[in-house]
Amino acid sequence: MHELTLSLGTDSRTVLAVWRRPVVAGTSLEGYRVTSQIVGVGDCDSEYRGQSSSVVIHDASTTRQLVDVVPWRQYQITVTSLYDVGHADAVAEIRSTETGQLTCRPIV
Repeated sequence: MHELTLSLGTDSRTVLAVWRRPVVAGTSLEGYRVTSQIVGVGDCDSEYRGQSSSVVIHDASTTRQLVDVVPWRQYQITVTSLYDVGHADAVAEIRSTETGQLTCRPIV
């Protein structure tokens, strides 16, 4: 497991995902897959799964900017480290209020 931190951008529609590369002995890191998905609408207590979007990063970069965060939604962000022998995930959530204020928390 590796650490994923979400930090808020300069406006209410941008989030920066930053993670630390996990050390897994005897493996070769091939890249990362960053996935975002809407998992709540409105008061964020609803059971809702929107379409997810993913991007695969084939370098050692450990950041990804997420844009167009929509107010009054809850997002789940997953960073998957891709190794030659498997993978490891880190997950965090973003909550956006109806006014666009963002809060972030890791999921452990």
